[in-house]
Amino acid sequence: MKRKLITTLFFLIFIYCVFLQAFQMTIIKNRQTEKPDTSAFTLESINETCRPKDLIGFASCLDKLVWMKNMWKSDPCYGEWGVSDNECSMLQYLADIEHHCPTVKTNTTYIHNLKQEKHFDRAVLRHELNGLLEKLSHMQPMLWIRNRIDRMSDKWLSGVDQLVERRRNLATVDSYRKQNILLVIGVLLDSSGAKFADNAFHGGPLGELVQWSDILASLYLAGHDVTVCISTDDLKRYLDSYMQQSHNCPPPVDTYDVVFADIMGLKKISKTIKAAHLFNCRMRVVDSFGTEPEYNYRPYSTSKTHNMEWGGLNLFTKQFYTMFPHTPDNTFLGFVIEEYSDKSKQQQQKESMSNKKNNSALVYGKVDMFWQGKEPYIRGIHDVMEVHGTVDTGGPLRHTPKYVVNHGVLPGDELQQLLRSSRVFVGLGFPFEGPAPLEAIANGMVYLNPIIQPDSPLAHKATTFFKNKPTSRKLRTQHDYASTFIGKPHVIDVKISDVTQVKEILTNIINSPQVEPYLPHEFTCFGMMERLSILLEKQDFCTTSPTWPPISELKLKLSDEVDDCVETCRKSELICEPDFFPHINNWQVFKQVGVECTSQHVPDGSDGEIDYPAIDEHDGCKLQNVRLLFSCAGRYTNMRRVCPCRGYIPGQVALCESCLQH
Repeated sequence: MKRKLITTLFFLIFIYCVFLQAFQMTIIKNRQTEKPDTSAFTLESINETCRPKDLIGFASCLDKLVWMKNMWKSDPCYGEWGVSDNECSMLQYLADIEHHCPTVKTNTTYIHNLKQEKHFDRAVLRHELNGLLEKLSHMQPMLWIRNRIDRMSDKWLSGVDQLVERRRNLATVDSYRKQNILLVIGVLLDSSGAKFADNAFHGGPLGELVQWSDILASLYLAGHDVTVCISTDDLKRYLDSYMQQSHNCPPPVDTYDVVFADIMGLKKISKTIKAAHLFNCRMRVVDSFGTEPEYNYRPYSTSKTHNMEWGGLNLFTKQFYTMFPHTPDNTFLGFVIEEYSDKSKQQQQKESMSNKKNNSALVYGKVDMFWQGKEPYIRGIHDVMEVHGTVDTGGPLRHTPKYVVNHGVLPGDELQQLLRSSRVFVGLGFPFEGPAPLEAIANGMVYLNPIIQPDSPLAHKATTFFKNKPTSRKLRTQHDYASTFIGKPHVIDVKISDVTQVKEILTNIINSPQVEPYLPHEFTCFGMMERLSILLEKQDFCTTSPTWPPISELKLKLSDEVDDCVETCRKSELICEPDFFPHINNWQVFKQVGVECTSQHVPDGSDGEIDYPAIDEHDGCKLQNVRLLFSCAGRYTNMRRVCPCRGYIPGQVALCESCLQH
């Protein structure tokens, strides 16, 4: 009988715990999805003691305030932060802690600052990689990444020396805080990650691993504390405070200052960590191809019937770190181009001038399937010069021609030697936007960059490839960065269907002086460390009022009815800066671009567009009411857009001159 009572008691406790957890989850789900009826509650309804001047850009503020008025007692954590039945305490919490409302300056502090003041030590640049390599040696899936870091160690350490000199010249040696950083490498998580890691040695995709390798090296050498996570069990352990934390309020102490994750890692975090949304503003998402605002903000994306497989994450789009500068809406992270040679630059140039390269072509295609349908193109190249390949031999080679000298998948150092000895790097059209063409250019090769012609098989492949990705970008070539930012003589765009033209181009290359190696600064060890250290120090997504880049860099431009802000700024040799949108999202900005508004409209609900702030054909002015929709690349109407532009450093497009010091 006693045993039966104990069993019943445990069963009742279990049922209570399940009910309590379900109740808590319902609260947070309601917070995220329910839209309260605010028709009777307006800006004027707010207590005038703490009433904001306006709510432009904070479309959800009233909804959140109404919810808080009804539900602040639903979780004790709100009371712990000082929220009470005083409306001003609610508004201050929603502004300063959750950032749903604009900050209002008042003489009264209504909430408690539970955030413990954190003391940051100064980040001291490291001049060794042994500590990082030792840490990675105990993580088998990290072998390819470790090998790359080790192989490039001399260049990394040389980059540190250059960064030290740059900081001395700018008097910014003591300007960087030492941060605690977690890296969640989703492509290497658990058993599926182990398979991905092994495939890297057999022709698998390397772009993601290249970026993770260079992020790791950059952060470690910059003096930060770095933790690597490649298992779900470790993820739970590292973020345990968020497993235990209330789902509604942030903890007093953040375990990590910044969390890097790829899209797969971010999805794993969201699925595994109960209160993951509480550190959203600390996320940096390694996103090779980028995420545009119209795909990121879920309500808008849904209204445009976009595929939501990889979008709808509702982060600030500058939190997405890309491999190339696809769009200024995201942050250009980049990677480091690997060069083979420990010689000085002068020695490399002298060697290249001696014309020791073979008149041979190396085809960019490690997978046999990439060669399918390209035989006439490859045959034309073979008519002019010897053709080499690095195709994985783990299966039958059905599409790689017999006359190709195939080396198989090579280790990094051997591949670099092959690049140094070959003259032409041949693109097949796929894979898109990988690191290999830039490595070939850095080794003095000429890259044949296939043009993606409308309605061609390659165009259909590109459409399919980008179909489910959160971007509207249309590729013009296999590698648009190489074509746009590097160009001739290092890059020659070719129509692979025009074999006669290809043969003429190859003949001209053979008869011309050897092309010098070219390495853009932003893809060097020094350039990457410089860029990433400044981004870590300056970017702050946990505030409603970003102060970097310096607002002094702002240059206003008015678009025509066709161009987006990316193109509008580009025509003035500037780039669009989305972090400036909050500063120009006001009625005064229209006068600054010479427009007298005949009407003023702030959208509320489904009538908002990604083009705003903008001017319609009758000089009616419209402001943006959702901060997540500020977009450089967006264009859905024929309105003239007000565009925030800035200058940039050639070869370091993510930064501006004053960005280095402020």
